[in-house]
Amino acid sequence: MSALQLVDNCSAQRYCTAENQALAYGNQFIVQWNNMYPPLNTESGVTVSVYSSYDLNNPVFTRTNVPNLNGSYALTPQPAWFSRYNGSNNEDGRNQQIYLAVYLQGNDPPAANTMLPLQLTATPEQYANILNIL
Repeated sequence: MSALQLVDNCSAQRYCTAENQALAYGNQFIVQWNNMYPPLNTESGVTVSVYSSYDLNNPVFTRTNVPNLNGSYALTPQPAWFSRYNGSNNEDGRNQQIYLAVYLQGNDPPAANTMLPLQLTATPEQYANILNIL
């Protein structure tokens, strides 16, 4: 499990994980948010979603009822996370933009400009295998 770089002061913002961190395919990463940031501080469970930059309305991953107590969740990039990319992405699977959203159960996800931008990456060999799976 890999820890991602954190921001210097998490108390004043929604996400503690720094922006544009790379999540390598097949590895597990801990993402962190500020569970005391309003309105997240009002619920014991939250929804964690990942969105492709090509479709900010339909998540490629969603987990509901995530305990909000520690403000963290382990993500492991899956082949389906790459599935919404089209021919304009990098041919070798590196540095594809995704967005993380943590929000209250039953609510709509936050606006795209408040989501955490991250980078999804795979080696050329992994990316070729991913394309064969899709």
